[in-house]
Amino acid sequence: MAAYPFLGIFVAEALLPSVLPFDPKFGSLHLLTVLIGSLVAAVVDIREARHPSVVLTPEARGATA
Repeated sequence: MAAYPFLGIFVAEALLPSVLPFDPKFGSLHLLTVLIGSLVAAVVDIREARHPSVVLTPEARGATA
């Protein structure tokens, strides 16, 4: 699951620093940009990439003795 947030950070660092001039830097990364990019990418990963809607109902399992 770590690939999507890292990709989101990379894309956000390419797009957002010019929009957020007040964003503090830590090393070479902008903190708010990293937070926004990783959260958006994690939501995309959970909602779209893993296809949770494919499983319509859980499988009924009987108790085994």
